[in-house]
Amino acid sequence: MAPNRLYLITPIWTYPIMQTDAASLVGAIDSVLPALMGVFTAWFQKRYPRFIARV
Repeated sequence: MAPNRLYLITPIWTYPIMQTDAASLVGAIDSVLPALMGVFTAWFQKRYPRFIARV
């Protein structure tokens, strides 16, 4: 569900950034955030089953 929210809120911060001198960074920012979400998802998939098994 978090990746869906990320894609929904991306335009909210993209538009204001496009109005600044940092507009050239928007592509990098919008590419890095989904990649970080993927890293978090991979980490979570490994950690969560162990956490539940311990409880």
